[in-house]
Amino acid sequence: MSQRSALDRLKDNLLQLEINTILKDEMTAQPMPALPHALIDVAKNYYNKMIEYDVPAHLFFRAEIKPDTIAPDTITIGPFSAPSIRDYQPLTLDIDTFDRLRWAARTAEGKISNPEQRQIVVRICNNCDTLKAILKRAGAKETGGPTRNQLADIPHEIHGLLSVDRDDYAVVQKIWDVGTEQVMVQTAISVTGDVNTRIRRSLTPAEQAALIEVHKVAVTVSVESWQHLVATAVDLLKTGLSILGGRRGR
Repeated sequence: MSQRSALDRLKDNLLQLEINTILKDEMTAQPMPALPHALIDVAKNYYNKMIEYDVPAHLFFRAEIKPDTIAPDTITIGPFSAPSIRDYQPLTLDIDTFDRLRWAARTAEGKISNPEQRQIVVRICNNCDTLKAILKRAGAKETGGPTRNQLADIPHEIHGLLSVDRDDYAVVQKIWDVGTEQVMVQTAISVTGDVNTRIRRSLTPAEQAALIEVHKVAVTVSVESWQHLVATAVDLLKTGLSILGGRRGR
């Protein structure tokens, strides 16, 4: 990444802040693993969530077909039977895996009546497009990438499998962190002072009150960190301009 584009991205990141409060069923309290494993985690999470929603995602992983050729009217959302679909192992570290997940989610979008489930499926679809682009930039294989078991066999080489910049890494980390969980409260703050807070409508008053208290603490900590980051960036900019001005004055 060029110095100019890096500075532009830093500027964009400093202009806005987003804080999410999420309810999660299970927590491992562990940081994101190495990037290849994190991407397999995301793929497995997306695959299993669609199976949970009765989306036949396994049909999109049939080796003999291309997922974009499956006619939407041939896909039915509802209980189905298939051998070991929960433990299906088509997931590999390549662009094709996220393309197949993307088409499964895209096909299911207009067929799921539950609005909360539909919102998650839309997220899966959009994030798969994002991850496909990141994998392409990282030089990942189009198809035939390693499986989870194959990754486990090369623990020392795993960090060199993908080459991503900090921005793409941060995007993957956010996608991995949020997963398929429901965002209950979200606050977006811009440097201009605009503040937008969204609260899930389905929450009871008691649930809203409890979550808002937790969310307020997160917003306070985030804003303080953000202000410190902005001040540091301004100081660095002033230092850079001062050095540049000194060189020009010689």
